[in-house]
Amino acid sequence: ISISNVHLRPPVELDGSAWLETARKTEPIRINEVKELIQRAALIKGGGRMENAQLPFHVIAGDFNEGDNAGALAYLASLGYIDALQQFVPRSRETHNWPFMRNLWTLRKRLDHILWHGGALTTTLGEGGEVQRIVNLRCVECGVMTGYENGASDHQPVLSRFAIVNRDGRADPIHKINEEVCRK
Repeated sequence: ISISNVHLRPPVELDGSAWLETARKTEPIRINEVKELIQRAALIKGGGRMENAQLPFHVIAGDFNEGDNAGALAYLASLGYIDALQQFVPRSRETHNWPFMRNLWTLRKRLDHILWHGGALTTTLGEGGEVQRIVNLRCVECGVMTGYENGASDHQPVLSRFAIVNRDGRADPIHKINEEVCRK
């Protein structure tokens, strides 16, 4: 399973200032960051040839510095990635809290995401690698951890749980995944 952690460009100017239009102005930078990540990793995975490449990561997680459906997330969705936060967590649950204007307001946003795709995985069983099986990855749960709101990071941890399932979507018995978990 290939996983990438990202921390995309924050919506701030190069001098550290931020204005209402800064998020919009910096969105193309974040889109280019994820495009570059995907292209470089796909070339490495594809042996240096783009036509051999598949989606290079099964999971991309981290601080995207943008809300649901914004530029970088929309680009990854167009490739087939699914945002576990949008899939499982109500929109009212934020991942980022930032005191603003000398603590008069607290900005609350959903900036941290875990994206995944259910593309085929080849698992090898046995010491000699004699048995190979094609299975899929499925996100079965996602949530935002509570208790970090005060005195810690301005970002709340986003946790996801994944299952390995057969091609038909049922729990893969070889990987001993609980069938009940896979139905969520």
